[in-house]
Amino acid sequence: MAKGKKGAKSAVDKAAAEEAERLRLEEEIRQQELRAKKERELREQREREAFEALFNQWKRFLECSILPDPLNEPELNTYLSLWGEEPVGNDDDPSLQGIIDALPNAEKLCNEIMLAVSIECDNQNLPGQLNLRMQLNTMRQLIISKWDLVTCRIMQHYDHFNVESNENFHFAETTENYIYGVWGNLTRNPRHKTIEYSNIKLAMTLPKPISLASVAIRMLYQSGFTAAAPFFYQDTDQHMSVVGGVLFLDLFEMPEAPRVVSSFAIRQILSPDGKLKYIQYPFKKTATEAAEEEGDKDGLADLNVWPAQISYDIFPDCFIHKASAKMMSWDSEQMCWSDENVGDVEINIENGAIKFKTTQFRPTAFVQKTYAEFPFQDWSIEPIGKSRALFKIQGCQNELQFEVFDGKCRLISPMTAFLEKSMDGKWFTPSLFFMQLSQVGLNYTGPQSLRGIDVDPAVLKGPVLEQLAVKGIGLCAQLFAVKRSPSNKQLANTKLSLQIQQVNNGQTVSDDPAAWKTILFDSSCKIGENDQKIGFWVPDGEVTDETKFNSENQEKANLHSSIYSLMRSLASDNDALTVLDETDAMFSNTIFQVLQVTRLLSFSG
Repeated sequence: MAKGKKGAKSAVDKAAAEEAERLRLEEEIRQQELRAKKERELREQREREAFEALFNQWKRFLECSILPDPLNEPELNTYLSLWGEEPVGNDDDPSLQGIIDALPNAEKLCNEIMLAVSIECDNQNLPGQLNLRMQLNTMRQLIISKWDLVTCRIMQHYDHFNVESNENFHFAETTENYIYGVWGNLTRNPRHKTIEYSNIKLAMTLPKPISLASVAIRMLYQSGFTAAAPFFYQDTDQHMSVVGGVLFLDLFEMPEAPRVVSSFAIRQILSPDGKLKYIQYPFKKTATEAAEEEGDKDGLADLNVWPAQISYDIFPDCFIHKASAKMMSWDSEQMCWSDENVGDVEINIENGAIKFKTTQFRPTAFVQKTYAEFPFQDWSIEPIGKSRALFKIQGCQNELQFEVFDGKCRLISPMTAFLEKSMDGKWFTPSLFFMQLSQVGLNYTGPQSLRGIDVDPAVLKGPVLEQLAVKGIGLCAQLFAVKRSPSNKQLANTKLSLQIQQVNNGQTVSDDPAAWKTILFDSSCKIGENDQKIGFWVPDGEVTDETKFNSENQEKANLHSSIYSLMRSLASDNDALTVLDETDAMFSNTIFQVLQVTRLLSFSG
């Protein structure tokens, strides 16, 4: 009897060893195929990058561009240093013309740096993107310093401009991506309670302490693509994203009135270096105010009775996550958005009009949870032509559809008036595509950690499994439609279930459940004493954490060591295999990048 048991165990061990060896050999073959594909992909990518670099150099030459190449770090650093020292306009011209002339190139460079950031994100080059984001932040800060300089000049020459009917100074102007308004309190009359500009959509109701103080207020609304870039890194568990643009609110000293002596005018210089002298608000009460407020023994104002009411417009028809959307101001010390002393928010989503109250004079924006769409409820990828695929992603609130082709993405839906103007018919690299969507509240870029993410960790997939699946799907996306399997909720984080359907050229994807095949892959399956990567087709489509491979119930009874070889084994004929072999490397790489940017496989409910 003992000999029988020993013989049976020996037979089982032998079978396990043979299966492990077969899987090892299959893995070697797969690795060889992947290496060959990778070499071809890298060769094509280098050729494409070399051509694009040559084309961009030629384009810059033809345009006589003075802007640096964002990927040339020394050149970019030199440009930022020189531009920071370059004056805007001159002291004899207290207008915005100098900065209006400088802004197009400044915004163009910011957009080019962000494009370079997106390429580094697509290539998963973290050091590269961190460095470029720092350069972008420097550029945005330099733009603010230029606005400070021209604001100082305008305030020193405010007598050159018209005043309001109430005799206070005000000046407003708009240019592409900027709305600018500055107001100076000349009368210090508490009956003058509002700042209204007839030509721009900015307004403020003044609190009494400001209406009595010798101060000036600047409201600068920035709505460009990179306006919110300085607020990307946040030291908080709840990451927030800006919807629309950023409103910079500043309270600063009002210069003394110029004194005219004969043919000369003596003016107070606000700052020799062109920097505004900001004033903290709320400020301490004067002796007169303290006497009026008998209950305030500490000489400090009650914050609740001193807010300013502000109104401005963001993009109409933004996608608002009502549960988390708030007006917040940027706390530069804590490096996060804060709703402290910001309240009474009213928003009209259709026209983008916002009204709120605040005691904070600092960058303020309408923000919402960055990962409000997570976890994704459903997703699918469908081949729709040669090197083309259609992605559908159902988030917690909105469904996104876009096309992938030739290394780039194009939005299909949703489509609003703003998106139609900024994105309709345009192609973007994957990361840049999702950055563009975030401007209107559509955030589909996946998180890199679980910090601040309201997702059940049990449904997340391990990084090894995710990378294997990303490669397999990308290499087979020209032949197979792939979609999320509801069974994933029941599986361990080392297991992944997908539904696939072969789509021949010109064929539409069938909604019939019988047309879909369910596959299961385990990145850490125990075979003998070793962990092995195995995958197989599940004919009945029912998958649980206990589902096992059963060779007797399958037409194609082999186990496979990768998702790619598993999907390849389900190709119907040699023509289908030819489609897989001739899949364009750039197309596969773009599928990889989209899956990596969105983290579809890890963050699906």
